[in-house]
Amino acid sequence: MICQHCGAEVPDNSDVCAHCGAPLARPTNYRLNLGKLFDDTFDLYKQNFGTMCLIGLALLAIPSVFTPFDMTIGFMQKMANQETNAPLIITFVGVKACLDILQTIIEWYIALGIFRLCLYLARGGTGFPMSTMPPLMMYLKFAGLMLIMMCITICIMPLIVPGAAVIVIATIAVAHKHLTMEMFALLFGGGVLLLISGGCVVMWVHMRLFLAQFFIADQNTSIVDSMKYAWRISSGNFWKLLLATLALGVLSSLGLLLCCVGVVFTLAITSLGSALAYLQLTGQPNCLDLPPPQ
Repeated sequence: MICQHCGAEVPDNSDVCAHCGAPLARPTNYRLNLGKLFDDTFDLYKQNFGTMCLIGLALLAIPSVFTPFDMTIGFMQKMANQETNAPLIITFVGVKACLDILQTIIEWYIALGIFRLCLYLARGGTGFPMSTMPPLMMYLKFAGLMLIMMCITICIMPLIVPGAAVIVIATIAVAHKHLTMEMFALLFGGGVLLLISGGCVVMWVHMRLFLAQFFIADQNTSIVDSMKYAWRISSGNFWKLLLATLALGVLSSLGLLLCCVGVVFTLAITSLGSALAYLQLTGQPNCLDLPPPQ
C-alpha cells in the first residue's frame, strides 16, 4: 500500500509508515456528514474550477472519439445483415467487440487517474500534475476490481428478473383478455414489489463496494483488501452514501440543461464528492479541515 502522507510504499499490514512515521488510514466506524460533504465539494469545486472543467472534458473525450466509429461499424453491419453476408457480419461483430474493449480499457484508466487527481486536489494540491496518472500495476488492480464488480452485478441481476417477468406476463395476459382487471392489478403490484426488492439488493451491494476504487487509487491496496475495507467503512453509512451519490449525480447531469455543453462544467462533481466521502469515512482530513498556513 501507499502512505498518504509521503507517498512511500509500505507493507499492506502496516499501521505506521516506516519512512515518515505517520499513521496510515485504516477503515474504522466513521459516519458520513452529508452537510459537510456537500459544502466541501462545492468549495473545492470553486477553488479548482479550471481543473474540474478539464476533468469533464476528459470524461467526455473518449465517448466522443469512439461514437463515430461505433455508428459507422453498426451501419456497415446492418448492410451486411441485409445481404446475409456471414463473413462480413462476423468481421464487423469482432471489430465492434474489439473497439468496445479498447474503449473500456481507456475509460477505466482515465477514471482511475481522475480519482487520484480528485484526492490530490482534496488534500490541497493544485493544477493537473502528471504524477496523478496511475502506474501500470495499480491500473491492473483497478481493472481487476472493475471486472469483479461487473461479475457480482451480473450474478445478482437475476433478482430483478422475477418481478419484470410477472409484470410482462400480466400485461400480455390482460391485453389478450385472459385476466380480469382485478387480477391484473394484483399481479402487477406484486411484480413491482419484486422488482423493487431485487433492485434494492443490487443497489445495496453496489454502494457497499463503491469506495473500493478509492482504496486502490489512494493506497494501492490489493483487490481483496480494497473490497473488504470498502465494505467495512460503508457499514452504517449505506443510506447516506446512496443519498450523496444520487444528489451528486443529479448535480453532474444539470449541465445537460445548458444545450448539453454545460455538462463539461458539472461532470466532475461526482468524482470530487466521492473522493471527499472516501476521506471522511477513512478519517482523513481534506485541505479545508486544516488551518490556513501562517
